Formats: sequence, structure tokens, C-alpha cells
Amino acid sequence: MCLSVAVAAAGCGGGSSDELEAALERIEELEAAQQDDAETPSTQPATTVLPATSSTTTAPPTTTSAPTATTSTTTTVPVCDASWSAAPDVTSGWPSAAFSAPGRSLQEEVRIGTHPGYDRFLIEFEEDGRTPNGWSVSWISGSPLHDGSGEPVDMEGDEFLEVRYLGSAGSVTYPEVWYDGPQEFFGSAIGAGNLVEAEMAGDYEGYVTWYVSAETARPFNVFTLTGPPRLVVDICH
Repeated sequence: MCLSVAVAAAGCGGGSSDELEAALERIEELEAAQQDDAETPSTQPATTVLPATSSTTTAPPTTTSAPTATTSTTTTVPVCDASWSAAPDVTSGWPSAAFSAPGRSLQEEVRIGTHPGYDRFLIEFEEDGRTPNGWSVSWISGSPLHDGSGEPVDMEGDEFLEVRYLGSAGSVTYPEVWYDGPQEFFGSAIGAGNLVEAEMAGDYEGYVTWYVSAETARPFNVFTLTGPPRLVVDICH
């Protein structure tokens, strides 16, 4: 619009050549100014448009946890070995063969114990000795009797296991090496499962006899250990 006015002013008025030149110069100045305005960036800060926010609060999703599984622990009581038996356990050639074995078996300590599934009766012998030459271990019918006198052995229990072995202390050895430990033990003192009582019933002419009473005549197992020598009788619960 400015350019048109300037040209019209110079042409319509019939101005001189000086005025025409001045008008042209003015046109050039205006064109230059318009070009500068187009190339100069605006200094007005840009307006940042923020996204609209909703006033509604969204609840977090609800997570349902599966209940924790509870594992129940079952205690399994070991059973006696299938090889154990309630039949008598007697060494070969008993008792005559036991006399031919050299050495002696002097009992020094007797103990009872209980384990899962069975109770234990144990005789320990002198360290420089050995286990018995022979033994006879069996459930008996009737009441237990003392060796020599034949008097009844007063002990508790319904069934009686006779543990008799040869080659030990007694009247055939010097008194100073005779067994002088406890001669009576009670299963209730150790919480035994079947064993009721153990009692020594004789140390006579080289034989030693113990009776182990129980609630039930169950299978048993007889074996020996070394270091020190021991005779072990395990009875099932």
C-alpha cells in the first residue's frame, strides 16, 4: 500500500525528475524495510500449551495374591529292620564251644538307651578283653529266675528277654575285677518305647545272666562292637 501511494504521488502531480528519483529511493527503502521485517524472527516467547488435566483420581488396580500354601510335616517313625526276628539268637555250639575260646570278657559297664523304633540294652567289657565267647538271647515263657538259687527275679514287665553269655567275670576270676556297677535299670527313666526294666540275675560259674523285660515280645537284634568290646541287644518298640 505504501508503494502505491508513493508512485501515485510522483506521477499524478506531474513532479520533476528530482522528485521522481526521491520517490524511487523511498520505494527501495520501504522494500528493504519490509524484507528485514520478514527475515527477523519474533522475540515474543512461544506460548506453551499444557495438556488438560482431569480432576478425577484413578484408583490403582487391585492385585489379589494367592494364599501361601502350608506344607505339613509328617514325622515317620523308623521301623525295625526286616532281618530282625523274635526267634532265639544262639551262637553256634552253645554253650560247649564257648569254653574253648581263649581270653576273658569282664563286663565293666551296662547301659540302656532308646532310639526311634527300638530300645537298646548294652554291655561294655574291659578294654583289653573281648566280646563273649558265646551267648543265648531269647524270649522266655514264665518268670525269670536267679542263677544258682532259682529264686524268682522281682521285676516289672509282661515279657522277658533272657540275655545269657559265657566267658566273663564271676566266681571264676579274682574278686577285684568282678562287676560292681548298677544291676537294675528302668526304661521309664529314658522314655523307652518298649523296654520296661533290665536286671542282672546271675554271675555264676562263668555265666552271666541279664533279663530285659518289655511290654511286648517284639523282634530283636544281637551284635557286637569293638573299641571297647560291647555286646548289644536292640529290641523293637
